[in-house]
Amino acid sequence: MAEKADPHGPMWGGVSGWDLNIIGHVIVGLFFAAWVIALPAWKVGRIGRGGKAWL
Repeated sequence: MAEKADPHGPMWGGVSGWDLNIIGHVIVGLFFAAWVIALPAWKVGRIGRGGKAWL
């Protein structure tokens, strides 16, 4: 895609070298980490059930 758009500048030079597979894995990992943190907070803290939250 970068070849067709032919972007110029220092930012595009750095961004064009990024591996999209790794970026995708990082994004999925961040979502998974947020889920792993949120689930115990929801269970223990009774978030969303009208209970007194510890957070």
